[in-house]
Amino acid sequence: MAGNTGAEVVAALARKRKAKRLTSGQSAKAISRFQRHFSLRYQKVTISDTLVTAAMNYADKHELRGCDAVQLAAAIEIETELKEVGAASLIFVSADEDLNKAVQAEGLLVENPDNHP
Repeated sequence: MAGNTGAEVVAALARKRKAKRLTSGQSAKAISRFQRHFSLRYQKVTISDTLVTAAMNYADKHELRGCDAVQLAAAIEIETELKEVGAASLIFVSADEDLNKAVQAEGLLVENPDNHP
């Protein structure tokens, strides 16, 4: 699961560079910073049979792409673990509006990076 999220973020930054919304320097700095945070601050989730089953259900329920359904299932799994220990809720970060709608429908907080110049 972690690899998918990491690849999604780096791909989004590279697309912004390609579209000239970020300079090469800004993109390199953002990717480097993300990779540091990713290795130290992100909770990784192992893809289990239970997670795959949940992802299939979310894909059907919300008509999501497979990778998006896996991300949603993983986020819900992490959110459940956070609630069990009384920790703050996670914030799901995504620029995909269809995915964001599904995440919100499942009761998670969402932050769209495209809403910040």
